[in-house]
Amino acid sequence: MNHAHLEKQAKLQLEKRIDEFKPEDINDVLKNEEKMKRRAKGIRSLRHLTDTISSFFGMIRDYATGQYKNVPIRTIAAIVGALAYFASPIDAIPDFIPFLGFTDDAAVFAFCLKLVGDDVEEYRKWKDSK
Repeated sequence: MNHAHLEKQAKLQLEKRIDEFKPEDINDVLKNEEKMKRRAKGIRSLRHLTDTISSFFGMIRDYATGQYKNVPIRTIAAIVGALAYFASPIDAIPDFIPFLGFTDDAAVFAFCLKLVGDDVEEYRKWKDSK
């Protein structure tokens, strides 16, 4: 799978999850937070995203508890969608394939960050100011 095709698939997967987002999806993702963080740290192609993944979880947790509401719902949907994609055993590239299995997960996270990066940066500033 070439890079352009992988990016296109990541975009399609994330946009589908954004369109299908339901508020209860937030709790479903938060239930698996520690498991997903540990998993990401153990995957070479995702290690560089561990701070981003932590910020994603913090942002949706603070949103869900009402502590942080200065964020568009589409941003929350994108973050939840990316995390749910990572948690899902059904991927464009199955996770068990050596060297390639998590490239689609990394592409989904990268596309998500491209979409919501400014909002995540605002969240980080807010969090640091507390």
